[in-house]
Amino acid sequence: MSENAPMSAQDALVAVMVACSASDQNMRTAELVAIQRMVNHMPVFADYDADRMRVISQTALDLFEE
Repeated sequence: MSENAPMSAQDALVAVMVACSASDQNMRTAELVAIQRMVNHMPVFADYDADRMRVISQTALDLFEE
């Protein structure tokens, strides 16, 4: 999946989790580890490309900067 591909439902879930974590301007490592753990274990992410998390996370953070 390319960086410019439309967001999937899983991408949107990752973006919401990252946005919630970043909303207080203090993203703790424990929160990021929890997000990664959910992506690795929840059935909704069974076919999700975990490498895509970096792109989606950065997209969510970029939106906060705007």
